[in-house]
Amino acid sequence: MIRRAAGLVAAGLVAASGAAGAAGEPRSAIPWLSESIRTDVPAPPPRPAGPAPTRGSEEITVTPLGTVRRDSVGLLPPERSGLPRDLWGPTPTGQAESLIRDHPDTGVPAARALFRKILLAETDPPQPALADGALLVARVDRLLEIGALEEARALIELAGPETPELFRRWFDVARERIPLSEKVYTWWSYRAADWAAADRGRRLDHIWVSEALRGTVRDFRITRDARGWERPSDHVPVTAVFDV
Repeated sequence: MIRRAAGLVAAGLVAASGAAGAAGEPRSAIPWLSESIRTDVPAPPPRPAGPAPTRGSEEITVTPLGTVRRDSVGLLPPERSGLPRDLWGPTPTGQAESLIRDHPDTGVPAARALFRKILLAETDPPQPALADGALLVARVDRLLEIGALEEARALIELAGPETPELFRRWFDVARERIPLSEKVYTWWSYRAADWAAADRGRRLDHIWVSEALRGTVRDFRITRDARGWERPSDHVPVTAVFDV
């Protein structure tokens, strides 16, 4: 049974990794959405009587037309994804980013599809937004990790690769040379007694280039043997050679 967690995002991510539904009364495909609706919300208190605001005393907030937050960019609008636009609710940006980065892409196909839908969804950005684009970068990184290269590139193109963080993810050199069916690691945890035998790592180190440099890559290497050197880092060198 998909477990409900505190907050819309936590619930959605838990739903994406939880087990399938249990026996009993059928439930919604995303029960955390319907369960979040309250019918017992009290009416707002009446506004206190007072003098009418005078000219110059009202606080005015100006939002430039056409301004789009990068963290809100998505390929699936709410009417297509079935997810609420305020999916993140009061979840802070940093916590939302951690939920995306730490969520395991495991479980039944429906759960994995839900997680991918969250990565592609067009939503309101989390609040407070400490650094616009941090959540988008996390979503792009996870899409690249699971091999959704076209979707990742489409998100970057939609947001605009003007920032250094997005520009570096414009083209993935590794996946141009290594098939999606092959696992790629650049990091292995110190916790494994025999890291090579366990061979359970993550791809945390990347080389990204713009489309203009795509055809200039002459060589690309992940120096896996470095993980077995004396007193090694848990990361290994990732290098590329360009003909420019």
